[in-house]
Amino acid sequence: MYVKYIYQLYEMNVRLQNKIEAGHTLMLHAKLLDWDPDKNLEEVHLKYSRIHQTVKTHDQLKKQLLSDIIQLFDEGDAWEKVIKVCKELQIQYEQSFEYDNLTRLYVHIMDASKQRFEQEYFRIGCYGIVLHDFLQNQVFVYRSEPGQRLSDVREKLQTIFPHSILLDPTTNIEEHHRRSISQYVQVQVVQPISDEKARFGNRNIPEAILQYYRSNEIRRFTYTRLFVHEDDRDATSDIAQFSAEKYEFSTALLLPNTTRWVPAGSSTKVTYNFIFINLIEFNVF
Repeated sequence: MYVKYIYQLYEMNVRLQNKIEAGHTLMLHAKLLDWDPDKNLEEVHLKYSRIHQTVKTHDQLKKQLLSDIIQLFDEGDAWEKVIKVCKELQIQYEQSFEYDNLTRLYVHIMDASKQRFEQEYFRIGCYGIVLHDFLQNQVFVYRSEPGQRLSDVREKLQTIFPHSILLDPTTNIEEHHRRSISQYVQVQVVQPISDEKARFGNRNIPEAILQYYRSNEIRRFTYTRLFVHEDDRDATSDIAQFSAEKYEFSTALLLPNTTRWVPAGSSTKVTYNFIFINLIEFNVF
């Protein structure tokens, strides 16, 4: 049954043009296979798939799947992921003397002239007791499609949840939202946290590579919530009324992954004492 659901998810990702997610989904199947040219495939490995129906062994199917994954990652401009899969296939091609396949491997590595979209992420909360169990009072991180912005995501959510009430990002989620028979959806932009120092040390890395890792292979995020102090509503200065809270949270899974949506962990508030920094960040001045 596991393989069946892998291919249902794979076909959905292909239909939606989610190239990187489709590659990650096929990898779930590839990891179930052994590098054994003498091990015949069990029926389950071909029963639910529409691809590679003529292969006979674990080794053959795994090579085919990894080749498909390389193609999908390449089409998704995830060349850093391509390299990792190429290295695994290279070992197998060398051992089986498949030199023709070996020479074709690295044609997929990075077109330096191609501009990659900067990836954006959104924190999406779904609240209310009438939502499906897996959505009810849950928070997710959504990896945007190329060129997708906040207004596009809000419009998409309104299509997915036509009866929902879209909450402003500044709204504090209360218990009445969670227990409501209405549907509430809150979406806000979040910034990925990338630790370049830990990943690369002091090495001189090309900017195109750094840019990729600033928004990929990510699981930590931050966002800032602007609000008005209740005690300062009568303040003479408009600026004095504003403050902000900065939060950080993590996901259990690295992004990109098998889906554009992954569950988000609890947010932790980071102390943020300097109001002028807050205002500069929000371009208030």
